[in-house]
Amino acid sequence: SLECLEWRVEPAPQGWARFGHTCDLAHAADGRPLFVVVGGACKEPDAPLHADSRVGAYDLERRSWREVHTAGAAPSPRYRHAACVIGDGLDTLVVWGGYTLALDGSSANSLSTADVHLLHLPSATWSSPRCTGAPPSRRGGHSLTKVGRKLIIYGGGQLNLSPARMVWAE
Repeated sequence: SLECLEWRVEPAPQGWARFGHTCDLAHAADGRPLFVVVGGACKEPDAPLHADSRVGAYDLERRSWREVHTAGAAPSPRYRHAACVIGDGLDTLVVWGGYTLALDGSSANSLSTADVHLLHLPSATWSSPRCTGAPPSRRGGHSLTKVGRKLIIYGGGQLNLSPARMVWAE
């Protein structure tokens, strides 16, 4: 049982203040544990809020951050998306859905998505898998969990709180 927690503060990299991002624990090519952060909305001084698709990795053993420079077609900038690590080596991050927007206060700019992207962490390469079947409806603010060979998407959406499921095809 969990009886006591010890909090420790680790500063984020300069310019990485954000909300609506996703994160999960993955493994580096040499097996070290990495805390991987994707996307989110942020505000820079004297600029409006905006979403991005940046990837950061925190090396839990070395206690250091780095920005992951990726290849391939990255997802469009988004926030309130969901992500989880898959693969036998915990080396692939799947990103699904979220909101894309220019956060200027106009709800017309807040569009939900239903696209799937994979980030192969050892090569830092994005790809989009071929999916079959009826996809879940577009949404943001949902959760994504791996259960066996399935990915379960729950909640979120445009005020649609019903669960949706998507089977991962390998």
